[in-house]
Amino acid sequence: MTTAEICVQAGAKLLDRNRPGWEREIDLHEMDVSDPWRCPLAQLFGSYTEGLDRLDVNDSMVFGFESGRADYSDLTFAWRELITERRTSA
Repeated sequence: MTTAEICVQAGAKLLDRNRPGWEREIDLHEMDVSDPWRCPLAQLFGSYTEGLDRLDVNDSMVFGFESGRADYSDLTFAWRELITERRTSA
Protein backbone atom coordinates (compact mmCIF):
# COMPACT_ATOMS: atom_id res chain seq x y z
CA MET A 1 0.00 0.00 0.00
CA THR A 2 1.35 3.43 -0.93
CA THR A 3 1.69 6.36 1.46
CA ALA A 4 -1.16 8.11 -0.36
CA GLU A 5 -3.40 5.06 0.04
CA ILE A 6 -2.60 4.78 3.76
CA CYS A 7 -3.42 8.46 4.33
CA VAL A 8 -6.61 8.28 2.26
CA GLN A 9 -7.74 5.17 4.18
CA ALA A 10 -7.33 7.17 7.41
CA GLY A 11 -9.28 10.10 5.93
CA ALA A 12 -12.06 7.80 4.77
CA LYS A 13 -12.39 6.27 8.24
CA LEU A 14 -12.59 9.75 9.74
CA LEU A 15 -15.31 10.72 7.27
CA ASP A 16 -17.15 7.43 7.89
CA ARG A 17 -17.37 8.26 11.59
CA ASN A 18 -18.50 11.84 11.02
CA ARG A 19 -20.51 11.74 7.80
CA PRO A 20 -21.71 8.26 6.83
CA GLY A 21 -22.34 7.89 3.11
CA TRP A 22 -19.98 10.75 2.26
CA GLU A 23 -18.56 8.86 -0.76
CA ARG A 24 -21.86 9.26 -2.62
CA GLU A 25 -21.62 13.06 -2.34
CA ILE A 26 -18.28 13.42 -4.11
CA ASP A 27 -18.13 14.44 -7.78
CA LEU A 28 -15.16 12.39 -8.98
CA HIS A 29 -14.78 14.37 -12.20
CA GLU A 30 -14.42 17.63 -10.28
CA MET A 31 -12.41 16.30 -7.35
CA ASP A 32 -8.85 17.58 -7.06
CA VAL A 33 -7.14 17.35 -3.69
CA SER A 34 -4.83 20.27 -4.60
CA ASP A 35 -7.80 22.62 -5.03
CA PRO A 36 -9.35 23.88 -1.77
CA TRP A 37 -12.69 24.35 -3.55
CA ARG A 38 -12.81 20.95 -5.32
CA CYS A 39 -11.16 18.67 -2.78
CA PRO A 40 -13.20 16.09 -0.83
CA LEU A 41 -13.57 18.38 2.19
CA ALA A 42 -14.78 21.29 0.06
CA GLN A 43 -17.30 19.10 -1.69
CA LEU A 44 -18.64 17.83 1.63
CA PHE A 45 -18.42 20.92 3.84
CA GLY A 46 -18.28 23.90 1.47
CA SER A 47 -14.56 24.59 1.81
CA TYR A 48 -11.34 22.87 2.78
CA THR A 49 -10.94 24.90 5.98
CA GLU A 50 -14.56 24.41 7.01
CA GLY A 51 -14.09 20.66 6.63
CA LEU A 52 -10.97 20.71 8.80
CA ASP A 53 -12.83 22.71 11.45
CA ARG A 54 -15.92 20.49 11.41
CA LEU A 55 -13.81 17.32 11.64
CA ASP A 56 -11.47 18.89 14.22
CA VAL A 57 -8.42 17.97 12.15
CA ASN A 58 -5.05 19.50 13.01
CA ASP A 59 -2.80 17.45 10.71
CA SER A 60 -4.56 17.17 7.37
CA MET A 61 -1.62 15.32 5.78
CA VAL A 62 -2.27 12.27 7.98
CA PHE A 63 -5.75 11.97 6.50
CA GLY A 64 -4.84 12.50 2.85
CA PHE A 65 -6.44 15.94 2.66
CA GLU A 66 -3.15 17.73 1.92
CA SER A 67 0.21 16.89 0.38
CA GLY A 68 3.34 16.52 2.45
CA ARG A 69 3.36 12.79 2.92
CA ALA A 70 2.27 12.15 -0.68
CA ASP A 71 1.94 14.21 -3.87
CA TYR A 72 -1.40 15.81 -4.68
CA SER A 73 -1.75 13.74 -7.85
CA ASP A 74 -1.19 10.53 -5.87
CA LEU A 75 -3.70 11.62 -3.24
CA THR A 76 -6.33 12.52 -5.85
CA PHE A 77 -5.80 9.15 -7.54
CA ALA A 78 -6.06 7.30 -4.20
CA TRP A 79 -9.29 9.13 -3.27
CA ARG A 80 -10.81 8.34 -6.67
CA GLU A 81 -9.85 4.68 -6.39
CA LEU A 82 -11.26 4.33 -2.87
CA ILE A 83 -14.52 6.08 -3.72
CA THR A 84 -14.97 4.13 -6.96
CA GLU A 85 -14.34 0.86 -5.12
CA ARG A 86 -16.90 1.73 -2.46
CA ARG A 87 -19.51 2.75 -5.01
CA THR A 88 -19.10 -0.41 -7.06
CA SER A 89 -19.18 -2.72 -4.03
CA ALA A 90 -22.28 -1.10 -2.51
